[in-house]
Amino acid sequence: MRHFLRALKWISLTLVAIPLTFYIILVLVNLHDQPPSERVQRNLAQIAESERTLAQHLNNNGYIFSLGFNVVKDISPMEEGLKHLEQLQSLSPMERGNTVTAVGVELLQFPLSDCLKQEDFLLACEAQLAQNDNLETLLADNLWLIERYQQLLSTGNWHDRTPYNVYAYHIPFRKILIAQKLYLLNIYHQGDKLQADQILQLLNTDMLFWQTVSSNTYQLITKMSSASAIESTMQLGELIVSKAAIRLNDPMTELPKSWQHPQSAAVTSFDNAKLGEWNYANGIYGALLNDESGKPLSVTEQVLTWLISPLVKPQDMANRYALMIQNQANMDHCQAGLSLDTVAFFTYNPLGKMMLCSGIQSLAPYQQRIEKLEALRLSLLGRLEGKMAVPPEVIATK
Repeated sequence: MRHFLRALKWISLTLVAIPLTFYIILVLVNLHDQPPSERVQRNLAQIAESERTLAQHLNNNGYIFSLGFNVVKDISPMEEGLKHLEQLQSLSPMERGNTVTAVGVELLQFPLSDCLKQEDFLLACEAQLAQNDNLETLLADNLWLIERYQQLLSTGNWHDRTPYNVYAYHIPFRKILIAQKLYLLNIYHQGDKLQADQILQLLNTDMLFWQTVSSNTYQLITKMSSASAIESTMQLGELIVSKAAIRLNDPMTELPKSWQHPQSAAVTSFDNAKLGEWNYANGIYGALLNDESGKPLSVTEQVLTWLISPLVKPQDMANRYALMIQNQANMDHCQAGLSLDTVAFFTYNPLGKMMLCSGIQSLAPYQQRIEKLEALRLSLLGRLEGKMAVPPEVIATK
């Protein structure tokens, strides 16, 4: 019995000593974090520059107007947007805001939602509009919303900031895009009363604004919303142009200038959006690693925090994610099975690397949608080629 107890003691000591020794080795390997990489320093400098640019464009900024777009019609969207911006700049990544917006824009059901999804949307939407007896009433009831959208377009520029807060108030893009569709539908409805150059200017203004948004934004949701807006401009714009091209009085004979040129590299680039996602992730990871709730931790939570903290290196995570989001880091070990190489890879900053492996989404599907905008533009030109005089140099780009 004595021999059995002695053996049990040594087995127990061994079972404790092996993981403890392994943990101590990991702690020694992870004594120091990495310094900020050159790419991280460039990222931080660009983020600081974007904040300075925003501070210099508080007036006549489409971003700030959009933050307040949702207010009732008697309140200034710019004033409300400035309140939202002030709160956004004061919040930490996991802090909840307390601003209450006086909501004045209801989410309407756009009458052409179904026909725009059909392959031959032009004929389907024209037929639906011809049978719609409530179009004039719809536009009249929402004239104030159309005018508010025109105010947004009149800002002509967009300067926003990188996302940083989980609970931040988001721009009401669904409602803005409904307002855009009503704006375009109103051009269609008023088409016979508008001169050809007026229609060209209205369509051109809409396209140029959303191209500016796509070029300047640091926020992924804004990037994708601008893509939806550009698609709507082309789709409903084709409906408008097709009608105006066959009217007897002052028919349209040319296309908006913005339709005639390829989407610029800035419009399709994801560099700013990637920077925004990088800054957002850093803020969230930092908040998770440093409890900001102010609530006292239990003894168990304190012990776990004490054990885990040495195995997470925030700066190494930031350095790695800066490369990962640009597809310049080899993260094959995330999917690899157990091997010496995998063990060696996770020896330094093990929990940080596990967080990066499990919590990062690919931006490829979003980028593919943005890149389709040029194909949609060329397809639009092809369909309109037989209806009006599209310049030869524009056709040659197809």
